[in-house]
Amino acid sequence: MDYADGWTWFDSDGNVLSDENVSQMTTEEKAQAFLEGRYAKGESGQNAGPGRCGNLK
Repeated sequence: MDYADGWTWFDSDGNVLSDENVSQMTTEEKAQAFLEGRYAKGESGQNAGPGRCGNLK
């Protein structure tokens, strides 16, 4: 999932993951988070949130 560099990732509770946490995620974990919509492409800060590019719930 190299194309996901620069995205904002979220845990299952909707909390923003740090760059360190994201770097420790496996490809499988990123794929699952992607499928669950726990990312925001090209957004950060207050406008970012899970489900912006996907559907968390």
